[in-house]
Amino acid sequence: MLRVFNEATHGLHTMEAEHFGISCVEMMAAGAILVAHNSAGPKVDIIKHAGTESERCGYLANNYEDYVEMLTEALSTKYP
Repeated sequence: MLRVFNEATHGLHTMEAEHFGISCVEMMAAGAILVAHNSAGPKVDIIKHAGTESERCGYLANNYEDYVEMLTEALSTKYP
């Protein structure tokens, strides 16, 4: 799993109301740009969605349409 995370440029997490979201943290620690559900741990503790592009550390989505929009935006973001 570590090898996969280290090779990934983007991550997708779709579980709603996950208590914390350790897989989100692991993907972000490996440097992946993350899109996660806009609830619970990812929303409250992990992802800063607002602010300037340099301050943002991921994307949050509520529904299918949001996931399409956030994934499109994340995939067009230059990987550091």
